[in-house]
Amino acid sequence: MEDFQAAFNERHRDVIALHEKKRLIASMHMGGIAVECLLKAKLYEELHPNTKGYKEWYDKEKKIPVGHTICNPGHSLVSALRSNNRLYQRVSPNHLYVLLWLHKIENPECHFIDMRYIGKEPDESKYTSWYDAYRKLVGWLLTQRF
Repeated sequence: MEDFQAAFNERHRDVIALHEKKRLIASMHMGGIAVECLLKAKLYEELHPNTKGYKEWYDKEKKIPVGHTICNPGHSLVSALRSNNRLYQRVSPNHLYVLLWLHKIENPECHFIDMRYIGKEPDESKYTSWYDAYRKLVGWLLTQRF
């Protein structure tokens, strides 16, 4: 069973440890994964706990009833945010900086999932900007309650 909140907690700790060791590419890669887990945890938070099968993703092709129609957004942070209507409404239009942070986390040099294939650390100023966006986005997401 996927536990996105626990996964976020652990990946966030990894980001901080990697940041402190100046393992910048790994920090960016893990940061994207951490945000993905936190967004998915927020999606599950939105579902009513009595919804049958609420801990499963809806499958469009098989049309398997699970009590909701939220499909797994995969590794797309923007899709994960948009899948959560209440959370996404808080972004538009007064908090558009959240989308800027999200895009920076999702595509720091390439998609965050593909960062694991980069063999050279990024420019320090680029990483600093990324890490600032990461901290702000995670902080903002953690304050969102429903």
